[in-house]
Amino acid sequence: MAGCAAPPSRSPNEPIARRPDAAVEQPEPAKCPELEYAAVTPASAVVGAIAGIVQDDRCVPLRGAELIAKSPAVAGDQVMFTDESGRFVLDELPPGTYAIAVRYWRVEQARTVVVVRAGESTNVAFRIHVPPRPDGEVY
Repeated sequence: MAGCAAPPSRSPNEPIARRPDAAVEQPEPAKCPELEYAAVTPASAVVGAIAGIVQDDRCVPLRGAELIAKSPAVAGDQVMFTDESGRFVLDELPPGTYAIAVRYWRVEQARTVVVVRAGESTNVAFRIHVPPRPDGEVY
């Protein structure tokens, strides 16, 4: 363009200087954990996945909750345990309807039914009541 000066040269590792009056973008506020799901992309377009989180009634993620998925689309139960952040992924599932049960400390706490579609991930959030232990501590 005529009349425009070339930008000053800088090294690739040198940060870009901002004008003092330039607006600085603020980061987005944190989202509720029950609304954030793992980005799960099924390995193939012929299978799907179920991903989600298990929390107690105070929104504390529950590590070690057992999820059991049953469907006529698969032989046997599909079993998974939540990780330290209360998250789980059941992947490589054939499309179909799945009954999901959540057990915590060997007691069934919740059930739901979800539909798995080929090439998609179905997201589920469970919030369950966990009674205090006899010594008053929370599990």
